[in-house]
Amino acid sequence: MENTLRDWVMGLLIVLTGGAAAEAAFAEWSPPETITPPEGKWRTCYNSAGAVASDGRGNLHVVFFEEAGTAAYYRRFDGAAGRWEAPLRLDEATGRDAALVAAADGRLHIFFKSGRALCHRVGEPIGTWGPPEYIKIPNRTPALPAPLALPTGDVAVAMVAERAHRPPAEIWYTVWRTEEGTFDPPVRLSEEPANLGGWTPTVALFRGELHVVWRDDRSGEFDLYESVFDGSTWTGPFRLTSDPASTFHPRLVVDGNDTLRLFFMDRRGGRAAIWEKEWDGERWTADRLLFDGGGEAYHPTTARTPDGRLLLFWEDTRETPAAEIFYAAFSEGAWTEPRRISRSPGVASGCASAAVTPSGEIAVVYTEGGRVRVQTLAAGATD
Repeated sequence: MENTLRDWVMGLLIVLTGGAAAEAAFAEWSPPETITPPEGKWRTCYNSAGAVASDGRGNLHVVFFEEAGTAAYYRRFDGAAGRWEAPLRLDEATGRDAALVAAADGRLHIFFKSGRALCHRVGEPIGTWGPPEYIKIPNRTPALPAPLALPTGDVAVAMVAERAHRPPAEIWYTVWRTEEGTFDPPVRLSEEPANLGGWTPTVALFRGELHVVWRDDRSGEFDLYESVFDGSTWTGPFRLTSDPASTFHPRLVVDGNDTLRLFFMDRRGGRAAIWEKEWDGERWTADRLLFDGGGEAYHPTTARTPDGRLLLFWEDTRETPAAEIFYAAFSEGAWTEPRRISRSPGVASGCASAAVTPSGEIAVVYTEGGRVRVQTLAAGATD
């Protein structure tokens, strides 16, 4: 009923504004569907990526949490039945900053902040979950997990760790070893923090090396820093940006051309826009402005399709005062024009995550007005 009313209202707005171009911006995406309970205020992780994952059977798996940090929940879309199953509460205590990833062995891994620890649970594609276990770091509170599935079936996770009673934060890293069923001892990657320290890490595996990038303010302004693990030792941190403006929200991804890309938000010029860098195995390229539509652009996140396209999602104010979810696709060396996905002018949408099923269907999950929404795009569609 909600979607029917929303579609009628949006259709009326398009007619009144002569919005043929606006209609084209989201013509092939499914209508937004709310997947959170009607009571409470819900959101996806501020770290952007990790709210949704696809398994090899065509099912979707989503995590979200109450804004008050009182509960983290999981919900599964049964691809064969074409329906969402009932939400499952993940922790009986507090829970927030939830993220999940589908591992190479087919199992799922969920991480979320729970009290003074980071809770981890292993699940099967059918939606059953093992008992909780906890990553603990002495005198610190881990949060904002950034998990990465490794080819071995192991799962790497970078995280923010806040010191007790102090505002500075650090970046830590560990790996879940599938054969042992345990985590490696956590390793601190960032150096002694300044005022706010390190935040919002992102992880990628490229040509056998692990790259972790995060934002850090030790220079007096937010810049991006990177550490690299070559299989035996960590190198860095290396400073990647040096602009007289704040740089936020890094997102690493390996594209279909075997190039490591880094997307981020930068405020140079006074307005937030999406920028990128490329790593060729020896050096990072210069910063390149990617999407600046005259508004503000934040929180880039990515997904890969079976046909090799790289998809980029972000929140943008180019068309409305409130942020909306946009996306573009990279194929054959060029980006498509940005297209709007979400449909709620006046209600801010943000913190998008995306996943692609084995058949190529795209799902994007985001927060909007205290609800978590999902939209899908049919396999092979580009607009």
